[in-house]
Amino acid sequence: APVLELMMNSVLALDTDYSSQEAQQLYQQTLDLAAGLDSDEAVRQVVETWKRDAVHTYPLLFGMETRPCYGTSLKIYVYDVPENLTSSVLRCAIGQWGTEVLFHRFLQSAECRTEDPEEADFFFVPVYNTCLGMVNKLEGGEEAAALIWDPLVQLLHSMPWFERRNQRDHLFLFADGTSARSWDSYEL
Repeated sequence: APVLELMMNSVLALDTDYSSQEAQQLYQQTLDLAAGLDSDEAVRQVVETWKRDAVHTYPLLFGMETRPCYGTSLKIYVYDVPENLTSSVLRCAIGQWGTEVLFHRFLQSAECRTEDPEEADFFFVPVYNTCLGMVNKLEGGEEAAALIWDPLVQLLHSMPWFERRNQRDHLFLFADGTSARSWDSYEL
């Protein structure tokens, strides 16, 4: 059981320091090992503890489950943005900025997601701006613009769908209450 705890606690470190793919692999290996040892009472207790911990969100965060869209016929296209705008999934999934990650990861694995932008009713633009600002200790708008907003705006303007409906079908999530003001300085 202690080895399982150590392995599961390492999942977050792998996501932060290496990649979500490596973190997901360790997560799955840990679950597989725990399943093979489920006759041990201590292992069962550890697994029960995980169900009440942040670990229970990992299948959603890693995109391991298809999520229902509750009967809607809407189709949502999720942009593939540069990895640096959506990195450190597990680290960014906690606290105030967690909604940025949870919403993005939900839509990535949702039944209403479309891979075809031509059939999309809406476009979701994921960016973990609040978390990135905190993790990178960004001071002021210029640093945030260089790291987050300038690359994102360039990407959007390179996509033919951004202007399709005068940008009205594009969805953004600003968890910190101030990032939306960053858009004021851009000609969109």
